[in-house]
Amino acid sequence: TSALQYSNSAITIYNLDPVLWFNRGVIYFFMKNIEKAAEDFNRAIQLDTLYSQAYLNLGNCFFNLQKYEDAKKQYSQLLKIDSTSGDGLWMMARTEEMLGNYSMGSEFLKKLLVIEPGNKEAIKKEAILRKKIVVVK
Repeated sequence: TSALQYSNSAITIYNLDPVLWFNRGVIYFFMKNIEKAAEDFNRAIQLDTLYSQAYLNLGNCFFNLQKYEDAKKQYSQLLKIDSTSGDGLWMMARTEEMLGNYSMGSEFLKKLLVIEPGNKEAIKKEAILRKKIVVVK
């Protein structure tokens, strides 16, 4: 695609800009080239260790690859940088659910609902996880 070509050209000219690596990672992600996207998000993080969106997107790559422990590490890093990231809290809750940690998933959703009290999707998911906790006990 032309977007990928422009992105490649920009990185060739200035390869120390984390935003360029991040943007190309987004392109790869939407092209379903998750491994390449993960490489670029990781490079963006190497260049800027506080790049919260890069942690989120790298976590999303791992989540899509069903590497939930790796996804959890990235979302944890994101939440260390920005503890009020709605996307980070949501994805951490989903990851904990996939790992079978329903109680932890519920806790992340409760934190999300403090920030976004009207989030209907989070309300529904938290109720589902609460039921799963009861079943597991």
